[in-house]
Amino acid sequence: MKKELAVVGPAFIDFNKTTGEFIVTLKVAGIDDLFFSETDPKVLELFISRRQIDKIKYGSAADASERIQVQHLELCLRAPMDYFPDPRTVIEDDVDRQKFEREIAERMKRQEEERLIMVAANLARKEERAKKREEMLAAKMNGGMDDDDDQDMSGSEKGSKRESGSAHTP
Repeated sequence: MKKELAVVGPAFIDFNKTTGEFIVTLKVAGIDDLFFSETDPKVLELFISRRQIDKIKYGSAADASERIQVQHLELCLRAPMDYFPDPRTVIEDDVDRQKFEREIAERMKRQEEERLIMVAANLARKEERAKKREEMLAAKMNGGMDDDDDQDMSGSEKGSKRESGSAHTP
């Protein structure tokens, strides 16, 4: 199997000793040369050295022309170089996110409309009660009751007199 090797030594690795974090700089011709494709699979292999690790100099302190002795290296990771996240997944996720945001906006709009309807109904009820109170106050100020109320009261008084009169009849 023919392999194209791109070896990156300590000169292209930045190491933060406090966090244990490595940052590796890969130099490639183009981004398409770096990632996996069906016709040309790419694999990232990470090797570590367990010998004399305190003597390794990283980044600008390292010598870029230093030869890497591979006999002391151990393979610790082999991973395919896939696009992450996959561009198709990014597009699908974006569509889902936009749909979710639209649904939230529509739900908020509906809730606001329902709230406005409730507020309008409450205001209408308050106005109706206020109008009835004003009518009652106007009726009291006009001398008591309207003619219709007098007729209703006189009819009910007559009925109560009849009932009381018939009850007292021996």
